[in-house]
Amino acid sequence: MALNAMPNNELVDMALGYKVVALVGNFAVNENSWEHTIDALQRAGWRFHLIDPDFAGNSINGHIFLSSVEEIRQYVPLIQIMDSTQKSRWFDLASQRMEVWGDIQMLWMHKNNAVTQRDRDDAHAYGWSIIENECLAQKLDN
Repeated sequence: MALNAMPNNELVDMALGYKVVALVGNFAVNENSWEHTIDALQRAGWRFHLIDPDFAGNSINGHIFLSSVEEIRQYVPLIQIMDSTQKSRWFDLASQRMEVWGDIQMLWMHKNNAVTQRDRDDAHAYGWSIIENECLAQKLDN
């Protein structure tokens, strides 16, 4: 079964097995969500990368923000889009990485992000699945 045809709960189970994620978005929009997610990732022992072009070089909990997912020199199968303020910008960052690395399997849309059919179509065009209406931090804390 193709990933983009799998039910959301099966995608979640698969994504939780990756144990590595890049958090992409605008940190200033919702610092609390970022901090909660980072704390949950740390408790669960995940490797993670923080991406916000506007906050690059700054750090939180000892982790430095990068300006692009292309700067990550490790396998990154999962991207979490942390906010929808500039969703097309975040999709563009992920697609640039795919052109070079080809490793992204899924986008996990932060629970508060509305996902449109265009988002799904764009993701599927790159071969990505989208996890919707789920909170990564909550799943890790369970």
